[in-house]
Amino acid sequence: MHREAEGSLRATQLLLAQGALAMPRAGAARAAVACSPRKLLLAIREELQVKRWQRGHRFGQRLREAQREQRARRSAKVKRPWPQRKEHKPPKPPLILTLTDKQKARISQQETEAA
Repeated sequence: MHREAEGSLRATQLLLAQGALAMPRAGAARAAVACSPRKLLLAIREELQVKRWQRGHRFGQRLREAQREQRARRSAKVKRPWPQRKEHKPPKPPLILTLTDKQKARISQQETEAA
């Protein structure tokens, strides 16, 4: 199990490294452009599904296009506020029930019949 997890982590690092290498190399522009792991994964999946002999597909171009959004956000990426936790209520004392005289008589009667 540990080797399988290590293998999947290494594969993820390799995919991200491929995406980082495919990004533009310009100095200031390079700092502004970041690789999107999701788009990178989609580009690699698409490449694996495309027929090898099909002409016109460019793997490097797809990797270069796998960039994060460049727009500035006006608000946080939260659709709704997180629900608040309920206040803790301590448990109530137990309710102790006692047998009635009728119930006690029935139990003793069943015990004598069983013996």
